[in-house]
Amino acid sequence: MEMADVSVKNKMGLHARPIAKLVKTSAELHSAITLHSKGRTAKISNIYELMALGLKCGDPVRICAEGENAADELARICALFETSFGEE
Repeated sequence: MEMADVSVKNKMGLHARPIAKLVKTSAELHSAITLHSKGRTAKISNIYELMALGLKCGDPVRICAEGENAADELARICALFETSFGEE
């Protein structure tokens, strides 16, 4: 299992557009990827679980990836967070 710690950089937090990007990206990946924050866990393929996290700007997030390409796919998800999902 690969893990990385990031934070939400989007001023409006993790709202509908960035969540949609996570879900869309998950369809292209082979690893099982989850986000962990504030004692909760969400699969990046599940829009409802992601929304339930209620992530705001500055919130810490641990990303875990498990599977054949875990390291590369983890890096791809981290890049989305680092670039504010292309919004800012």
